[in-house]
Amino acid sequence: MPNRIAAALCGEREPGLLGSYVRALRVLGWTVACWDVNASQARHTKFGRLGSFATSFLPVDAWTLKANREMLITLAEPQPELVIVSGNAPVRAGALAQLRILAPGARLVLLWPDSLLNLSRHVIEALPVYDLVASYSKASLGELRRLGATRVEWLPFGADPLFFPPDVPVSEEQRRRLASDVCLVGNHRPEREAAVLALVRAGFSVKVWGEPRSWKRHVREPGMLSQYYQGEALFGEHFARALRCSALSLNPIDPTNFPSANMRFFESPGCGAATLNSPCPEMAGTFREGVSGFYFDTVGRLPGVVKELIADEPRRIAVAKTAQKLVLDEHTYARRAEQLLELLGDA
Repeated sequence: MPNRIAAALCGEREPGLLGSYVRALRVLGWTVACWDVNASQARHTKFGRLGSFATSFLPVDAWTLKANREMLITLAEPQPELVIVSGNAPVRAGALAQLRILAPGARLVLLWPDSLLNLSRHVIEALPVYDLVASYSKASLGELRRLGATRVEWLPFGADPLFFPPDVPVSEEQRRRLASDVCLVGNHRPEREAAVLALVRAGFSVKVWGEPRSWKRHVREPGMLSQYYQGEALFGEHFARALRCSALSLNPIDPTNFPSANMRFFESPGCGAATLNSPCPEMAGTFREGVSGFYFDTVGRLPGVVKELIADEPRRIAVAKTAQKLVLDEHTYARRAEQLLELLGDA
C-alpha cells in the first residue's frame, strides 16, 4: 500500500483533540506531518506579551496572513491527501482555497470540538471550503449547515489510550498522595466550582487539578480554594493515575455543550475511573446509568449521589470496568480516525 500523507495543523506534542488524531492516524499507518499554525502566528506577532494578549481578543490580519502564507509553503511540499484543522485555529478561508490549488489532492477537514458559542468569525467564513466538518455534537449539525458548511457529520470525542494509559501503574506512595473521595481534572468553570464546593461542604475529600491561572484567577470563593485545589494541571499518565486513585471522577459538563459529551466523558472511563457525569442525553443510551455510567442531575442532589456511590464500592468497580471496556473497544481515537476515513470514502 502506498504511503499516505496527512497534515495536521498542530504541534508535534499537541495534547488535545488534534494530537489524538495524529497519534491514531499514525497507528493506522499514515505519515502525519504536524505544523503548528498557532506557533507560527505567535512568531509573527509584534509587541511581545502585549501583542500576544491583544491577538487573543482581536486578531491582527497582517500577522495571521503571514502565518497562513507560511502554512501554504510548508504544506505544498509533502502534497498531503488529508489536511485536518481543529477548533478556532487561525486559518483563513482564502488560505484553504489556495491550498486546494497548491495541493489539489488534499481533502480538508475541520474537527469542531466546542459549543457553537465559541465559533469564531474566521471559522464561519471558512466553513464552505471544507470537504467535511466533523462535529462532536449531533445537535449542532443543522446549525453548522445553516452557517455555510457543505457537509457536516457527527464524530464524537473518544479516549486516547496512547496519551492517557488505561493501565498506568500506581505505587502505594502515589495512592496515598492522590487518594480522595472525588477527583476533578480540568480548568475552572462556575458550574465546576459550585459542584466542588457542594461536596466539600458535605464533608467529602475532593481534589481538583487544573491550570493555576484558571482556578486562582476565576474562583468566586477564594477562601475555599485551599481545601480542594492541588495547584497544577495534570496530563498523560499523571492524569490517569490521579483518576484511578480517587473513588469517583467528577465530570460536570459545560452547560453550553448540552446535550453533548465533552472529552472527559470518554477519557475518564478510558483510564478505568468510576466517572460521575452531569446529564448527557446524546450518549446516555450508550453509557447507561448504573451499567456503564453514573449521572447526577443537579448540584443540590450531587452530595447524595456521591454518598450512595462511595458506600457501594463493588458497584463502582463493576460500572467502571464495564465503561472502560466499552470505551476501549468502541470509542478510542483509532476508531474515530477510521470513522473519519470512512466518511471521506477511504474505508
